Amino acid sequence: MNKDYKELISDLTADVEHINKRIKELDNITDKEDLPEDEMELIDRQETAMKNYADIMMERIELYKTRD
Repeated sequence: MNKDYKELISDLTADVEHINKRIKELDNITDKEDLPEDEMELIDRQETAMKNYADIMMERIELYKTRD
């Protein structure tokens, strides 16, 4: 696995961890008025990060399958 690939996986993992932390914070909010305006942006970022992470992991699986 090359260095750039490892860095990309690491970056995506960090993004997902950050987003999941914020989601947990949002889940603890009980009053709708306390929700931040950027909640939809956070959900969109999570969706993008998860899709990118899944794409990379699938690529990794395919590489493992084709190794000699």
